[in-house]
Amino acid sequence: ELTNIISKTIYMESNIGAIVMCWSVGALLSFLRIFSGWWYVKRLRRKAVLLGGKWNSQVQLLAASLHIQKFISLAESSFIHTPVVIGHLRPMILFPLGMCSGLSVEQIESIIIHELIHIKRNDYLVNVIQSFMEVIYFFNPFVWMISGVIRQEREYCCDDAVVKFYGNPLAYVRALATL
Repeated sequence: ELTNIISKTIYMESNIGAIVMCWSVGALLSFLRIFSGWWYVKRLRRKAVLLGGKWNSQVQLLAASLHIQKFISLAESSFIHTPVVIGHLRPMILFPLGMCSGLSVEQIESIIIHELIHIKRNDYLVNVIQSFMEVIYFFNPFVWMISGVIRQEREYCCDDAVVKFYGNPLAYVRALATL
């Protein structure tokens, strides 16, 4: 047993340069994946079409009722297929182009509340930390599996909070089914 441990140690010490090089290349590729996502989000923000008027003021009212102090802009984008929140310091709720015309007022409000809850829970910062851990432990498949579960659970938490806050689960379910 002791000779087995010693031989593994010798093997690791003699190949440490190759091991570090492989980890560095993998971490760099993982970081580039994260960076390209960040660049894509910046592009989404630049190309988004801001919505004004009634919906923008409605977002601010809903944010205030959730005790969110930040100004949150509402915009449409032809580059996405589901509603998303981008940014932390200047959050923006992005809707797919034309989504507002296909849903009722109650359904749109429930989706806005879902996205506002992401902002209230600081899910953007949690996602940044989670992405950092994915870069460091890119080689571990369990990190990727747990990360997927965490992302799904964040969505479930926001869904539960919408139903609790909004009190109209039927409108929310219909909005999700329409999307």
